[in-house]
Amino acid sequence: MSKAFSSLAPWSGLNISAVQIHPVNHGSLLARATITLAKSFVIHNFEIRKDYKTNAIKIYVPCVYTAGDKRNPIVEGTDSDFAVLRSYILDAFLRFRKDEVNISEYDYKSEEEYDCSISDFYSPGTKHDSKLLAFVSISVNGLRINRLTILQGKNSQYVAMPVTDPRGYSNDKKIRNIAYPIVNDFRLEIQETILMEFFAEIDLEKEDIALGNTIRNEEGKLETKIV
Repeated sequence: MSKAFSSLAPWSGLNISAVQIHPVNHGSLLARATITLAKSFVIHNFEIRKDYKTNAIKIYVPCVYTAGDKRNPIVEGTDSDFAVLRSYILDAFLRFRKDEVNISEYDYKSEEEYDCSISDFYSPGTKHDSKLLAFVSISVNGLRINRLTILQGKNSQYVAMPVTDPRGYSNDKKIRNIAYPIVNDFRLEIQETILMEFFAEIDLEKEDIALGNTIRNEEGKLETKIV
């Protein structure tokens, strides 16, 4: 079921074109939400939870868990961006509860837009699969998306979007995509932008290492050599 609403204005740089609500009702977890940015990029697994102490409804960003159950957010942004994001999700959730349907998608007026820039590259260190060359964070429509990866394929390198382990998601134990472009041109643009900047970064690192300006620490990160 899809319904169109335009009551929420794009107060910040965010361009949210749709919110989809998936009911769960498991303990404090009431539902999960999927948002679409600028009709071109989807982010799954926002959690809508009830705080039974305050009776408030809270929104949590999608995360992946690494060693020691460390919680790593897939989505980051400014306080104002998150305020807007939570308002959209809460608006859709309240409409969903009023309509009493199983899955409901609420569309907001928005233009298709491709907006991507590189926020950060960081080395996976030595404990990961040798095919994993780097983690990448990108900015999409004002939100920072973490845990993209650059992988070594059989003949070339490629970019993989962030995925979650099946913990707490469903009973089928499948790994799920969390955030990804839904427009092929945007997907190609993200891949080309990341790989181009990654190889440029490698060239700079090689030059600095050759000149003795940097060293690599135990975590695999480059540090400026202090003389």
